[in-house]
Amino acid sequence: MSVFEIPELAHLIAPYLRPHDLTRCVRVNKTWHASYIPILWRFIPPTSSEDIDERDDLELASLAEVALRPLKCWEAFRRVVVGDYQYSLRHGDDGGAGGEGKLPTLSRYGHWIRKLNTSQVNMSRLPAKFAQYNFLNSSSSSNSSSSTRSHNDPFAMFGLDRHGGPFSMDGNALSQVMAMAMTEVDPDLMSLLPAGLLDDRLVRPRPFPRNAANIRTAAAPEPSGKELLLHLLKRCPNLQSLELVNWDDYDVKEDRAFWKAIATDVVPRLQELNVNVRDVAHHTQPSPYTAPLLFAHCSSKMQTFKLQLIAYPSSASSPIRRGHQSKGKNVEVPDPEPEMDDSPLTGMRELSVVSKYDTMYPPSWLRFLSRCVNLERLEVTKVIPAWYGTLRGCVNLRSLAVHDVSTACIQFIADALRNSFLHLDEIEIMQDYGDLKEGAVADMISACRAGWKLVDIPTLDTAAADALVNHCPTLERLEFRRSDSLTSLQMHQILSTSPRLTTFVTMHDSSHDLERDWFVSAVTKFAVQDFIDLDPNTKTLKPWACESTLKVFAAKITGIPRPDITQTFHGHPRQGGLQETHPGQSQELQRRVYERLARFTHLEELELGHDDRDWDNEDNYINDAEGDLVYNDVDFQYECVDLTLKNGLGLLEGLKELKTINFMRMATRVGTEEVKWMVENWPKLEYISGLDVLLTEEKAGVWLEKKHPNIAVVPYTVDG
Repeated sequence: MSVFEIPELAHLIAPYLRPHDLTRCVRVNKTWHASYIPILWRFIPPTSSEDIDERDDLELASLAEVALRPLKCWEAFRRVVVGDYQYSLRHGDDGGAGGEGKLPTLSRYGHWIRKLNTSQVNMSRLPAKFAQYNFLNSSSSSNSSSSTRSHNDPFAMFGLDRHGGPFSMDGNALSQVMAMAMTEVDPDLMSLLPAGLLDDRLVRPRPFPRNAANIRTAAAPEPSGKELLLHLLKRCPNLQSLELVNWDDYDVKEDRAFWKAIATDVVPRLQELNVNVRDVAHHTQPSPYTAPLLFAHCSSKMQTFKLQLIAYPSSASSPIRRGHQSKGKNVEVPDPEPEMDDSPLTGMRELSVVSKYDTMYPPSWLRFLSRCVNLERLEVTKVIPAWYGTLRGCVNLRSLAVHDVSTACIQFIADALRNSFLHLDEIEIMQDYGDLKEGAVADMISACRAGWKLVDIPTLDTAAADALVNHCPTLERLEFRRSDSLTSLQMHQILSTSPRLTTFVTMHDSSHDLERDWFVSAVTKFAVQDFIDLDPNTKTLKPWACESTLKVFAAKITGIPRPDITQTFHGHPRQGGLQETHPGQSQELQRRVYERLARFTHLEELELGHDDRDWDNEDNYINDAEGDLVYNDVDFQYECVDLTLKNGLGLLEGLKELKTINFMRMATRVGTEEVKWMVENWPKLEYISGLDVLLTEEKAGVWLEKKHPNIAVVPYTVDG
């Protein structure tokens, strides 16, 4: 019996298939094609980050190749859209075949698209110097067990010699099936996957079939990126989610027309909309007209709305505005805000409207917010007194994220927690705050009626830390960027009594979050005895409540004597370090630390060190033993684990889910044997931070670079 005699079965299997698996499934025969083509086209173009992290790929690929793959994937899809656009110019938008054969690819399959994420770069023509970039070829004989792979196209990573997926076959078997089915499946699907996808032993299809619908003639006009996007959206009548990244929004006629088309023709039918600028160097100046326009056309279908406002408060003083005027663009007086009805947006659950450069919220903002009667998650830049009345009406709010806070803001949140925000159990404050009134944060923490699940704030004072410990039964995620007032004993209380805790982060690593400004760090260290937590009677580790739930652990564990460390990181004699009370104490303590870490059986990220150095401050530099100017790393850890097999690293072999290990700025002794062991015992490992690849750990770094280039290595450095 075929699995497709049960239609639901194909949809149960599909979530476990990656795009390159789906592209093979649709070619098997007509039945498979009909079942999987809607799933293949659900997210366009059919690529994902998982498709470029295969070891075999990265061993053969250069860094430039990997970086270009997403662009070349989009270039391939862009040509599909261009072909459809030019076809519509010849035959109109009615979709008629016009005597030239069947409809273009996009016209036939666009109605399956549910989610689209695109930037202005995606829909622009790839520069010739990149488009002509030739990837290295790696081939083997036809008798080899692995098929020949070509890197001449962006989809080469979807080759047939991959294994491990639910529908994986060996290369020979799948080649035979596809060779028989080749004439039965839709040839236009091949326009999504240029030549090189298939086994070289098969007859290689043309990158773009000689279908009149896909031919680009020399005389055909070359549309702009915005024209292409609007055309693409016309072919996606069932689109549910749209993310627009880095799209120009200058307050000029052509940009206004573009955003008006998005708002009036697309937004009313969406469930999710995300408009943002990820590239901070992308010089774009959103019009004050756009945000109210998007607000006015949201419908009750909308569930998630995210908008990034990045216009300057005074556009006349904006350097970007002046630069734009100098290019001949005519800045126009903005139109009045469009009319907006007061009908409730009953579907809206998540709303994020944040600004850069202190952008003013439009006058229609509070009216729009009041329409979101069932709102559960809200993210804003700040909370000002004029909003208090409207915010109190968000009685279903469960999560609140505020970028910038003041004492008045914290006090309002505390008051609302007691009277209005009865379901609020998640709080995030994105930016480091200055001096707040003593007790304000503690009052906010204590005011939660539902029991905190997520607390992500810059820092706690002593009273606030005490208040937080009372929420251990409900805590799931706890993150601080400074934890100077969080004591080692409080850290122990949280970890040992929080049965739902998945994330415990008490220090900030600047490499993880480039959006947040640098600030002076002050991190409490976890005393090794508190972390080990031995039962005085049995001399075994006490059980902790989070052992089966914790996935992320980031804290400094200190208090371990290290007699093997006789020099500082900059080569000077080390003085004043902890001394062992008995021979072998260092090894004993380290093994106990590894025993405790080994109990976190679902751990995915282990961070024992971090990097928060202020490289730009000239006062932070000193001369090393050789007289060279180096950063004076006063927070370098010496009394820590050394991460060697000799001292117990092997006890962590059960952490099969581990993806990240960070020992930045720590006196470790990681050698080639240790990194070999890590790779063998942590099969999901993808990120190592802190290897001193220029000195004691150089060989380990060289071995990783040669044998496992797919594992990202962030080395320790003393010179910025």
